[in-house]
Amino acid sequence: MKQTVFILFLFSFLAQTGLARTLSSSGTELAYEYTHQFRSLLGQNVSDNESIAEAAEFHAAHLFGLFHSPEGAEAHGYFADLVEGFAGTKHPTVLKSRGFRKASDPYLWIEYTVKGKMLVLKDVAKDWMGEAKSGTVALPLLSDLPAVYTDDGEDYRKKKWKKCTDSHYSTAIDFSYFYNPFRCEELGSAPIAAEAKFSLQRTGKTGRALFPQKELAGDNGNGPLVTLYFVSGFDDTPAPGSTAHEIQKDAGYQTFASIERLLTGKYGFKKMESLDDFRTNLGEELGRLDLLTPVTLVHDTQRRYFSTFVKKAGKKIFVARSALFDTHNEVRRSPLRSFPKYWKEAWKNGDVIYFGGHSGDGQSLSLENMLSTLDSLDLDEISFQRKKKQVALFDSCSSYAHYQEMYVSRKPEGLHLITFGLVSLFEYAGATLDGLMALVLTPEGKNKNWTSALHGIEKRQLPAHVKAFYEASEQKAVLKEFEEAQAYPSSLMNVWVP
Repeated sequence: MKQTVFILFLFSFLAQTGLARTLSSSGTELAYEYTHQFRSLLGQNVSDNESIAEAAEFHAAHLFGLFHSPEGAEAHGYFADLVEGFAGTKHPTVLKSRGFRKASDPYLWIEYTVKGKMLVLKDVAKDWMGEAKSGTVALPLLSDLPAVYTDDGEDYRKKKWKKCTDSHYSTAIDFSYFYNPFRCEELGSAPIAAEAKFSLQRTGKTGRALFPQKELAGDNGNGPLVTLYFVSGFDDTPAPGSTAHEIQKDAGYQTFASIERLLTGKYGFKKMESLDDFRTNLGEELGRLDLLTPVTLVHDTQRRYFSTFVKKAGKKIFVARSALFDTHNEVRRSPLRSFPKYWKEAWKNGDVIYFGGHSGDGQSLSLENMLSTLDSLDLDEISFQRKKKQVALFDSCSSYAHYQEMYVSRKPEGLHLITFGLVSLFEYAGATLDGLMALVLTPEGKNKNWTSALHGIEKRQLPAHVKAFYEASEQKAVLKEFEEAQAYPSSLMNVWVP
């Protein structure tokens, strides 16, 4: 019954989004399909289809690591220092899989076919396909998993593979997402890997779409209010008992603090001191907002922070809400409450919604997890306003893969959703927010093409990138070099437009 309902819903969703597309300044969206054979971690006597399908899905997950390779982009003319990879995929779908045996090999071999969508750096896509609508490319996929993993998949067969992945996420559990066959050539060639032929197809519609500044500033369901919601998640959630000084060193806290500086210092917002202060500034317009969380709160012990800001501009009143808390969103006996409640509030009231933090491998913004927590609090589910124009930016790693379809399926009308095909970095958050607010609050966003808008944000990220990753003595020269080459950071930022 649930499967039938889902199919009907998906059909309805696709019918409503016939004009929808994903746009990017730095990337091109392609559909892909391939068939591949590999030596699995299963014993040769395993025959049940479920285990074989799961093994195929595990193998397909290594696409994230394959694409997440700066060296793979460098081969196509990109600065490896500026990109985090050459493509970012959505979660691939295994269409079919079968197991078979090879002579006396103790491990089961599997052949499977997969399809998916990915964002590819534009020059990489051009090298693969030219200007054609379809094409093929051969890419190296692992073909011998037991050469890499122990049989349970939880450790490396050889310690040397640890050097072929990310220095911060170097365990075997993270290997599929971060391994780099272009840096460790042994992982990209026989006998451990074999080339797979990817059939490629452009997803179709690109065209021109505008940043909806006029609609956001109009009567967008809030009367004279224009409402902005910001969520900052901790980079590394401070331990209980952490001092205020220790908490403030966290990169997530620094993003939260930068939002206040941006709003009050650059755009003239006034910080509210209390609910009474907020009520005085908004008057009867306060009734247009459904508030579920504190107007202002500084709670170092609980590591929860809320701020509210107001700016009056003629007949318009701009309201900004900003929050910082633990954004781990797992379903558990004692779930975190602030995040789901604030997220529900943001989607009810917000014209612009920003999330900056970890994706949690798809958990942080999981609607299933959010709704489970809200239900335990006897709150209604999140209300997605179908007639309301909203711009949301999910500044988190692989948010294109984890969250694009999840959210646009709930709100196929009126949502402009910005996601990242590759990683997002805390070091860029301030620049990303500055670019977003320029589009919302200044003439820069008037009649602005979305691809130009995204390019503008990526240009703003360059000084932040240079400051974060180069010595002070090098920064001026490096920044000049990149600017003269018109080379900017790219994590395949994109926007889904209805």
